Amino acid sequence: MTSADAERDAAVIRRRQEQLRPWMPHLYAGASGGGFGGSDGSDIADFGGRADFDVAALWQVENLGFGNSARQREQQSLARQASLAVQQTRDIIAAEVTQAYQRIQFRGQQIEVTRPPVESAEQAVRLNMEGIRGGALRPIEIQQAIGALASSRTQYLDAVIDYNVAQLQMLRAIGRPPEMSIDGNSP
Repeated sequence: MTSADAERDAAVIRRRQEQLRPWMPHLYAGASGGGFGGSDGSDIADFGGRADFDVAALWQVENLGFGNSARQREQQSLARQASLAVQQTRDIIAAEVTQAYQRIQFRGQQIEVTRPPVESAEQAVRLNMEGIRGGALRPIEIQQAIGALASSRTQYLDAVIDYNVAQLQMLRAIGRPPEMSIDGNSP
């Protein structure tokens, strides 16, 4: 249960309380006792013991019922607001999960797109090295192949990092962030 659900449930309970308030009496009980003057015969010097027990039930109607009606409408409005907050929270979570899922799909495709250039650049470096060793190419010619390999590896690494970030965003969106140990590493 989320905090928004708890708020909604509390608002519903408060609304029910306000609906029942005019029909539920306030109960009072009291007791008093002691020596009182003026007992039998009305002589002031004649003290006698006395004990009183009181019980009362009072119904409270505020402003001829209009006050109670206003309180009920207020609590009903608060209950509706709480229900809307629950729905809004669910919508936000659904949007975050959907966006995270789309990011994962896109980043996965990006990895597949950046993998072949790495393989091509590695092959170009290997062929240039063979050409240099065989004397067909000058050593300076390998620089371009090495630059292309570095660039394609950087793009591939960026795609993998973005994919991992998207996975972490998905875990956060579904409410299951990765657990970290004391030293900051995953267990």
